[in-house]
Amino acid sequence: MQIIDVNQAKLHLPELIEQTMSGDDIVITQDGKALVKLVALVKPGKKIRQFGGAEGLVIMSDDFDAPIEDFKEYMCCGHYSTQAPFYGLSAAAIN
Repeated sequence: MQIIDVNQAKLHLPELIEQTMSGDDIVITQDGKALVKLVALVKPGKKIRQFGGAEGLVIMSDDFDAPIEDFKEYMCCGHYSTQAPFYGLSAAAIN
């Protein structure tokens, strides 16, 4: 991180912008106190993520949402209870 006085920053703004685009952060000061931090909005070499970029890389099995034997005690009436906030309890037991 480079620290530079506001008067020097006025004289060298184009160069400071180039430095931030290459990844450096710059703090501009006045009377020895930090005023602003100059940073690039897009970091160098950082790719912008694209929706659907992992399409085809994740594969789920056909029984992905099938009940799991280890969770039988949390099940109600042979299936997961979605009527109550606590799985395994009926809505009547909570109300």
